[in-house]
Amino acid sequence: MGILWFAAIPTLCVVLVVSGISKLKSPASTDAAFTSLQVPSAFSGALFRRGLPWAEIILGVLLLVTWGWVQLLVTLAALALFVAYLVLVAQAVKRNDGASCNCFGEWSQATVSGSTLLRNYVLVGVALLAVVGSLSTNAWNFSWVQQLGGSGWLYALGLLIPAAVASVILWDSLRSTTPQLASSEPAPVSQNPGTVGELSDDELLDYIRTPIPFHTLKNTDGGDVTLRELAASSAVFLVKLSPGCGSCVMVMNRWEEIAERIHPLKLQAVVGDPNTIPAELVGHDTSRIPMPLIDESGSLSKLFAQFGTPWGVVFGADQLLAAGPVAGSQAIFDLVDDLEAQLNEAAEEGFEEQETAAPHADDSDDAEQVAR
Repeated sequence: MGILWFAAIPTLCVVLVVSGISKLKSPASTDAAFTSLQVPSAFSGALFRRGLPWAEIILGVLLLVTWGWVQLLVTLAALALFVAYLVLVAQAVKRNDGASCNCFGEWSQATVSGSTLLRNYVLVGVALLAVVGSLSTNAWNFSWVQQLGGSGWLYALGLLIPAAVASVILWDSLRSTTPQLASSEPAPVSQNPGTVGELSDDELLDYIRTPIPFHTLKNTDGGDVTLRELAASSAVFLVKLSPGCGSCVMVMNRWEEIAERIHPLKLQAVVGDPNTIPAELVGHDTSRIPMPLIDESGSLSKLFAQFGTPWGVVFGADQLLAAGPVAGSQAIFDLVDDLEAQLNEAAEEGFEEQETAAPHADDSDDAEQVAR
């Protein structure tokens, strides 16, 4: 049991510390996870949400440096934490509502699945080994760090096992971070707000715009709508959302605000189930915020290699991708900021041109009067 404890401790440490740091870097993702996983209200206050990342980091460090009854208490705390995660994930998988655990902050946006559940079972098993192993003679008298002086293949194996297990767990959690088809930076907006401007040669080196894919979605009446039809008259910001996703709730709560900031681009929501369309997405001016479209099979997400929600992409009226796809609530808000900035810049340039042209018209009138 000693060697199993020796391997379990650093495995838990790596997972807890990486998880805690990633949550600290993205507090919004922690808020989204609490909402998405439907954490009981008694444990979802600001104190718990802001304290969780620090608790994970502290637990991870204490696992390495404590021994005796303190080590036992620390491993029991880690076990309790991973059991709680397992219960929340199992409930989310059962609901099948598109929830995301955001286990590693914005780095992991994938929807919870059987793979997520299996990962949490493994972590509970590792934590259980740590608890049992903490009762061994070595663990009772020496911390994990103090035992690093050991030699031989058992200790080497004790270090290789956690490295392998932690790597697999982190890879499975972070694999939803897929390469984007295009830059998250929007293409320049032209003075005609419904279209996309031309890119310079230097910009083309960093951003190659591709045609909008041939793909069909359903409207709420059951009719077919192609992606290219969406952008036939003006640029469109398309966002895929799930009602049970905490990050999605954050985006939907600002839906009207987003539409106003990117006007005259249209804001188009896409959901997976026509029977569970969130109230935040309906009842708007359909010229700016059309009714949500349906992607029941998830084929749109597969097309853009986006396996979590929310994610978004911008279609230009010239039938080319204009920005994205980007994944995560913060990435979507950042893209909205960029779009708004470019729209404002284009509007200012248009105003300056009008101001410059106005004196010439006056000069022409003066000349005509002189001629008379």
